[in-house]
Amino acid sequence: MQTDPNWSNFLYEPRTGQLSLIDFGACQPYDPTFSDEYLRLVRACAEGPSQREAILQHSLNLGFLTGQENQTMLDAHVSAGLLVGEPFSAPQQPFNFGRQDISKRIASDVSTMLKHRLTPPREEIYTLHRRLNGCFQLAARVGATISAREILLDVYDRHEWHVEAEADAEAASAA
Repeated sequence: MQTDPNWSNFLYEPRTGQLSLIDFGACQPYDPTFSDEYLRLVRACAEGPSQREAILQHSLNLGFLTGQENQTMLDAHVSAGLLVGEPFSAPQQPFNFGRQDISKRIASDVSTMLKHRLTPPREEIYTLHRRLNGCFQLAARVGATISAREILLDVYDRHEWHVEAEADAEAASAA
């Protein structure tokens, strides 16, 4: 995945409408079990407030949380996850990134989390969130309308899980 959301790292070909990444030196792989768990977290966030416990469990598994956090921290963490999951939550409706204000709405949750967190996230989280932020910024800047939920579900269904039983149990609970 691209680590640097710099606009000069992308090449747009107007004739074909293709957007290409041209900075492969900034790419970095992730441990497969980390990818599995993070994808489960994104899916839970996309499913909405009914998945609060799943969001917290996946967040604990990923090291966002220690299990000793106060209710204020837990509420802010889940709220932030649900906000980031918004583009992936609308069934059969493309998400308009040009009209979203997620960054503005998430600011108070981030402030609360910085004040109340007991541990910083794993290093991979920082690089991944930088990448995701870059994708959101790019989509917002070009006013993209994307069927993000459809893409998430396709990626989720085609993902090569490293612990199949957990993925099957998670999919069943999200359905």
